[in-house]
Amino acid sequence: MRNVTEITTETYRLTRVIATHLGLVADDLDPKSLEVSQEIHTTLFSSQKLCELFNAYNENVHVLHPMFDAPRKMCDDFIKEYGDNAAIPRSIMPCLQNANALLLLALGSCKSISDSTERPGMAYYSYAKDILACKREEMSFALAQTMTLAALYTNQVGRLCESWKNISCAYRIYMDLGY
Repeated sequence: MRNVTEITTETYRLTRVIATHLGLVADDLDPKSLEVSQEIHTTLFSSQKLCELFNAYNENVHVLHPMFDAPRKMCDDFIKEYGDNAAIPRSIMPCLQNANALLLLALGSCKSISDSTERPGMAYYSYAKDILACKREEMSFALAQTMTLAALYTNQVGRLCESWKNISCAYRIYMDLGY
């Protein structure tokens, strides 16, 4: 198992170096990528919709994967900051707490699959993914938790390769930190 971990870690490091040199990995987060348009904000970020999605997460996911002690507070803080403010669209601050809240909402949305072709929660996941793009080098327990949430969501919506990448990254961080 140790050899597999070492090989995986080294392969990931080399792939990252190559991708960075080819310009495939962004070094800094582009704040405009997290800008929420008024139309999207009105639909996806209403307090009612966010509370509904959090409740679905809490009832269906948190009971199986209790990764956070106070997910309600995390979501309430996010809703207070970003919900029901469609008149003035603003950027979502690129921090792990917001990425976690977005991933909880994405996971909560998996329960309500509609007739549309868009995967449930993909908008929330996209914002979280943008945040993770600039946080991958932190190597913290909080980042590993966020990567684990991302793996749960991508697995749930059938993006297995992406899920494997997320959980592999989380595993590497947990191992490096001694967990």
